[in-house]
Amino acid sequence: MKAILLSVRPEHALNILNGKKTLELRKTIPHDFVGWVYVYVTKAKPYLYHNLLVTNPKYEIVDKKLVLQELNGLVVAKCVVDGYTRLNHVQWVNQNTETYVAEGSFENEEILKSACLDITEVCAYGHGRPLYAWHIKRLEIFDKPMELKDFTTIHIPDDAIIEREENGEEYFYRKGMQLWHNYFSRLTRAPQSWQYVEVKGE
Repeated sequence: MKAILLSVRPEHALNILNGKKTLELRKTIPHDFVGWVYVYVTKAKPYLYHNLLVTNPKYEIVDKKLVLQELNGLVVAKCVVDGYTRLNHVQWVNQNTETYVAEGSFENEEILKSACLDITEVCAYGHGRPLYAWHIKRLEIFDKPMELKDFTTIHIPDDAIIEREENGEEYFYRKGMQLWHNYFSRLTRAPQSWQYVEVKGE
């Protein structure tokens, strides 16, 4: 099954798991994609934990490793992204003094609240460029997190000629020889932002 793997920092993943964050800001969006988006927690500090001993709060952020279920480096949930909102840019006037000019969509406090960000964080991320809010819906949190090895990606040679059959099946040629359309390899590295993947067994 074709899907998207989305890399999210631990502090933002916490807000997604707790249901507070329903918009995820990115610099790019996929085109003509309908399907599941898998949430991967990056390995960078701080550490995101699932406290299996309590129900509230189930998830927490800490600065050092604990004897709990660490979620950094794992895929913790999946959701449906059913739309995107283009957001006008925010320009720094003086980054040293954190002076900015907000335009258009970023004047809407609801958008910032749904993204769990403040205007300074948006400025630092966008650097004056338009951003896109991914709308998070139908969140499903995994009881057992998935690993990168549970995903594969397609590698197509640079000199390949891609053709599509009437049934929608794609295949490609290389130097006159037909190769399998499912030219997959196991995913070993998480994307910096997001990428298309295939999910085993789904």
